[in-house]
Amino acid sequence: MIARRALALAALAAAVAVPARGDVVLYRKAVPSTVLFHFESDGSTSVGSGVLVDAEKKLVVTAAHVVDDVVREGRFDVKVAFPVKGKDGRVVTDAVFYAKHPEVRVPGKVVYLNRGKDLALVRLDRLPAGVVAVPLAAENPDPGEPVHVIGNSNYFEGGTFGYSEGKVRNVHHHDKDGRVFYSVTHHAPSNKGDSGGAVLASDGKLLAIISQGTIGEGKRQVVDNSVHFAEIKRALEGLQQPGGRRFVVQGAVDTPGWDEFYFPVTKGAPVTLDLKGDGTTDLDLYADDVDGPGQDTRKFGKKNKTFGKLLVEETGDTDQERKGFTAGWSGYARAQVQNLGGKKGTNTYTLAVDRFGLRNEGDRLAVPLTLLRRIAAKGADSYQFQYTKDGGKARVSVRGDGDTELALTVEGPDGRVVARTTCKEERVDLVWSPAADGLYRVTVRNGGTVWNRYCLTTD
Repeated sequence: MIARRALALAALAAAVAVPARGDVVLYRKAVPSTVLFHFESDGSTSVGSGVLVDAEKKLVVTAAHVVDDVVREGRFDVKVAFPVKGKDGRVVTDAVFYAKHPEVRVPGKVVYLNRGKDLALVRLDRLPAGVVAVPLAAENPDPGEPVHVIGNSNYFEGGTFGYSEGKVRNVHHHDKDGRVFYSVTHHAPSNKGDSGGAVLASDGKLLAIISQGTIGEGKRQVVDNSVHFAEIKRALEGLQQPGGRRFVVQGAVDTPGWDEFYFPVTKGAPVTLDLKGDGTTDLDLYADDVDGPGQDTRKFGKKNKTFGKLLVEETGDTDQERKGFTAGWSGYARAQVQNLGGKKGTNTYTLAVDRFGLRNEGDRLAVPLTLLRRIAAKGADSYQFQYTKDGGKARVSVRGDGDTELALTVEGPDGRVVARTTCKEERVDLVWSPAADGLYRVTVRNGGTVWNRYCLTTD
């Protein structure tokens, strides 16, 4: 009797479903809001990942390098696939299914691209029924906290919408290969195809997206530097920022030395540059197609200077005529002002760039202007940017190398100071609402006794 009762209890226990683990519950809740990017070009296939962050505006965030080839060619259109559930109610994770069923892909357009932050936003035409956005986290994670990653790194092995987990290593400013962003660094395995994928906290909120890993044994990523949720928030806000059509730089460059600027261009649109020096030394002006900080370049010329494809080359002049080119791609271009002549001295110059910026069928492709400069001890750099009072909030960000303190000031068209701050190694943002149309002057001052290398960006 007792034996039969024990058997009955064992059978009853076996029939009771075992509750799903917390990470399984998190995956099931979050994966419907993630996407697969799939590209075919010249017989090759590339994939990436993304996550829905705004359901009302149908915005998906991903890594810039996932979509930058498309943007560079002037093709803003992309397609993404949301997970599809099978008859058993589980997500189909077989890559062959998504390859054979292109009808499940949703079209969209790239509307924001920031190579320096490795961030892009895609606005979709529609969303599958019932899909909700993943909320952004509001607080930094502590080292040791668990993270959960959803991505598509095993696509070429036949899988999609994979899951991995790890722990936070730290939260810090990442600066490598021209990419400078606030990072959540963690040990969750991530590889090619996971880029743009969601890095989730245990409460299901989005901490970051996958960007750049450190290669470990067997060519597997052992540490991933993921783009922090604060950067994603700024990108979402950046869609509302006014788009400039002109910027003016007033700077000073020593011999030997150079300044470089990255600015957005549109395929087929003309760009003009106007450089004027003070006559102290000869200045050289170059423009090339190096598409953002950290991009590959090649050696050019007898002086072995580093360029991409040269678009403008003017040497030996101190008061140059306006030069220009027509962009053959959409993305960034680079301008360099070089003071490499035989006569030593500091040349104070003005460089104006007109008609830059990107438009995308009524949806502005927001590509921030990026300036990388070396400022002398006790020196000051001045910039002018065009803003409109009805264009939303304006933002300027600066980050120095930590050797000295930098002061950042913004003056309106009437000369009044509208915003100011200071920074050392950490990045700081100045945000204000333009009260009038016109050129706003941004000044960076170095109060230290040594030079400082800084990065300034505008949205």
